[in-house]
Amino acid sequence: MMSLRCVLAVVLVGAAPLVAGCASDCASECANVMFRAQTSSGETLNVKTASWTGPACPANTPLCRGLGTSCQWFDIVGTAQGTCDLTVTFTDARPTFMAHVEFGPTTTQGCCQGHPVVGPPLVMIPPLGGTPDAAADASTD
Repeated sequence: MMSLRCVLAVVLVGAAPLVAGCASDCASECANVMFRAQTSSGETLNVKTASWTGPACPANTPLCRGLGTSCQWFDIVGTAQGTCDLTVTFTDARPTFMAHVEFGPTTTQGCCQGHPVVGPPLVMIPPLGGTPDAAADASTD
């Protein structure tokens, strides 16, 4: 008859491979699955409208996030392989901002999940009074 100590040892040794999965640091090797469009440090966006269109866009309406109650960035996590276009208009004199984001096929690397961003995962929204060319540079085409 096996003692309780032996049973526990067998269970713990058998469970060891499970510990190495997502509880390990494998997520630090994952491709970036979140795209961010943000303002320069400390600037607050006066958003009038924000929308995204495309097969990889989330179903919810874009939400501007920031520190405290300010609006400083938009995040997009692709829901499928394909594109998502973010369009933001403002209540101040800032020109309309547009970003084109492409997401790749579902990742199959270890415990990584999601659709990796193809291209830069971060673009800066031009500051108030910034040049329209800066907004064009935000595209990840």
